[in-house]
Amino acid sequence: MIKIKLFHNKSLIPAVFFLAFSAPVAAEDIELSGEQDGTYEKAEYLVKENIVVNEGRTLSFAPGSIIRFNRFAGLIVEGNLVCTGGVTEPIVFTSAHDRPAPERDDNAQPFDWNGIEITGTADSIALAYARISYSTFGLKISDTISHLSLKNLVFNDNGNANLTIGDSIVDIEDRTPFSLGPDTLSPAPGTDILSTAKDTSSQKITWRTPARIGLGAAALVGGSLWVGFHARALSIQEDYENAGTGQADRYRKDRDQAVRVRNVGAAVFGTGVAGFTVTLFF
Repeated sequence: MIKIKLFHNKSLIPAVFFLAFSAPVAAEDIELSGEQDGTYEKAEYLVKENIVVNEGRTLSFAPGSIIRFNRFAGLIVEGNLVCTGGVTEPIVFTSAHDRPAPERDDNAQPFDWNGIEITGTADSIALAYARISYSTFGLKISDTISHLSLKNLVFNDNGNANLTIGDSIVDIEDRTPFSLGPDTLSPAPGTDILSTAKDTSSQKITWRTPARIGLGAAALVGGSLWVGFHARALSIQEDYENAGTGQADRYRKDRDQAVRVRNVGAAVFGTGVAGFTVTLFF
């Protein structure tokens, strides 16, 4: 606890105000290690060594909390983990090197810490509006978990994987919010949680590949028509100008037809290119 003494000497008051406004004070991280449970208030925490949530116990962090991990440290959950952040106050699990200004440290890298491991004895896992960054395996979940809820969970710059369920890695894009199940998911016996996760993570991205292939093909075909029939129109125009009276009408009709096909090709090319470009922003 920080104790503040009151100054009775008025000559010291200006100096106190000068120091208060000229030198920002960085709050110390609250250090954690070993067995942990309970609800932790909004703060910045530093995990020096593995923290473990024992079977039957529950660990929660308040919205806006930042939990930084030293190298080789991680969070092992044998009981319950309930961390519900907010849109403007996510809960962040990250590297000890991931710090903002004025103490900014740009050395945060993948593999900086272990990650969050949910063991087979865990009961209820609920993560909402949280971020996991710069770890080795991100979030590793046993496929025997019965109560699992992931809502708007964001991963970035994790080393081996973002999310693993059982022995399988779920394909999730960095910085793309991922959700699995309702707020409290209780799969029936035999439910394939991994399949559900894969389907959920790919809903927003499965259309990209076929859309890009189709639009790319349209741009290629349109471009070919545009270039080919433009050259043909120029050639026919030259024949038209040199043709006699009896052949002029035939060359004019051929030229006009080539121009129409060229214009259609140009429109298809432009649509394909524009559509392909739009897909890059999703």
